[in-house]
Amino acid sequence: MDVFLIPDHYSPNDVITLLEKQHAMTKEQSFESHFSLLDTMDWRLYQAGYRLEVYENHSALLLIDAMHPLITLPFCKLIASAKDLEPLLSDRIGPLLGNRSLFSRANLHFYSSGYKILDSQNQASVALTLDTLNMLDILAPPIHVVRFVPLQESKVEIEKVKKTLLDSGLKISAHSIYEQIFRTLDIQPGTYKSKVMPKLTKRMTVEKAAAVIFKELNEVSQANIKGVIQDIDNEFLHDFRTSIRRTRSALSLFKNHLNVSCTHFRKEFRHLGKRSNKLRDLDVFLENQKYIHSLLPEDLSKGLFPFFEDLQAHRSIEHKKVAKTLSGKRFSHLQTEWSGFIKHLLQNPSNTLIKEVADQIIYKKYSKVLEMGTALSENSSNDEFHRLRIQCKKLRYALEFFYHLYPVKNISRQIKILKSLQDHLGLLNDKHVHSAYLLQIINSHPAPSILTAASLGGVITRLHADSITLRREFEKVWSVFKKTALLKQVQQLYGSNSE
Repeated sequence: MDVFLIPDHYSPNDVITLLEKQHAMTKEQSFESHFSLLDTMDWRLYQAGYRLEVYENHSALLLIDAMHPLITLPFCKLIASAKDLEPLLSDRIGPLLGNRSLFSRANLHFYSSGYKILDSQNQASVALTLDTLNMLDILAPPIHVVRFVPLQESKVEIEKVKKTLLDSGLKISAHSIYEQIFRTLDIQPGTYKSKVMPKLTKRMTVEKAAAVIFKELNEVSQANIKGVIQDIDNEFLHDFRTSIRRTRSALSLFKNHLNVSCTHFRKEFRHLGKRSNKLRDLDVFLENQKYIHSLLPEDLSKGLFPFFEDLQAHRSIEHKKVAKTLSGKRFSHLQTEWSGFIKHLLQNPSNTLIKEVADQIIYKKYSKVLEMGTALSENSSNDEFHRLRIQCKKLRYALEFFYHLYPVKNISRQIKILKSLQDHLGLLNDKHVHSAYLLQIINSHPAPSILTAASLGGVITRLHADSITLRREFEKVWSVFKKTALLKQVQQLYGSNSE
């Protein structure tokens, strides 16, 4: 179905008047409504070719390729996870959503007038609608479009209508109405990515490269603030925290290579991360509720219900604290300062090129990881494994920040191998953190019921057994990371500027 954009110097009535001069037409029904376009933060519906419209009476329409109606529903929430959807809709798109929730990506007022164009036998050959869409969230010019579809095999009549529109100055849009809406909102559907791998070049100065990295990380954190405050889904907080953690890591990596102090920002971002630690820990527990129940026999797992109810209540309190932090003056001031810092870096470049600095940073981080990992065994302390995990994160971030400065095949392989090690260490850390938290609950005042304490003790026992297994398997995972071929590759890629 072709979509014609009406240029600014035409009104919708001008278009109809023009068509009426050259074609026999009849006016059909008009339709008016408010509606919202729903998708996840990472555009999972759009990526799969779906479009979900929810109207002012909360009825909903699911389309495929933003055109063909698939499902009509009597009700749909404006913020909805897979479990909140009507069964018919959940069956169709629920698997796409995973742990993400749908929310409004655009709110519009829609007015559509229908027409039919008649052929020489006075039969309707083309259905035409003139649509006007007004954005409700921003001040923007309305979008006026003409859409038409054939009602029968009458190519000649269709071409005549097309020629009339084209001759009048209208143009066939290269974008669907859906895409045109987001172009007006200055949003590119499908482009959100939480991972930052900026396209640096070897001839960039270290300040320019750092500014690019910081700017992209800041865009990710900014994109997630509203979702954290509104508590749309837990992934907003996860992505926000990850962008802040990567920012802290980048500040640490660059601290000896920039011509300006980073101490203030390292302190502020560390404070910001700490403010959301408890909320994230609670989210992880609640996300794993089903798994934790599965660790125990059914009768014993019943004691976990009061525990998770308390967690949910505690989470509500912690979320309010985080929302207050992100709405507060200190964070607002930090955002302003941080934008100014990034601009300062761009305006004050040195003569040092990023490739030389990247070589030094990555080689140093690899050396640190290798030194710490080689010293570990299955009997090492939890703190030692945790410290290695932190160093692996810093190395991973460095490889991702400087990804485009090196051969893609080599650095992709290094990230893949490192990720396997990180996953193993992450699982081990989760077992330890969860066990420590559950033990704290058992020893709290007032103490939990006997059944709940027994259930928590059972979970701790299972987590401890899993930890022992993970410790025994560490050497195997570590051996893959430290293979000679990989170490030679590290020396070849980064060793020349490491002294």
